Amino acid sequence: MGIISGTLPPGFFGGAIFSGREARMILTCDKYKIKMESETARCEHLEEYCKLRGACIINFLTRERLRREQAEGEGEQGKEESGDE
Repeated sequence: MGIISGTLPPGFFGGAIFSGREARMILTCDKYKIKMESETARCEHLEEYCKLRGACIINFLTRERLRREQAEGEGEQGKEESGDE
């Protein structure tokens, strides 16, 4: 199957590339004009003020990943304390 490439409206997610069932979004930070793939998107400025933060998918994905990593870390710590492997 071929690759269909397109751009979404400004202020939405930036762009999307579709290949079969898999979809990869190219996200753009509106403040710093940095483009990144949705799978690896990470906000490097979480503590800085950003007027767009409430609507920022990059910020949302970053915070979700941090929550997931923290939960996984706590799960690993619990295994080590109980002696389970």
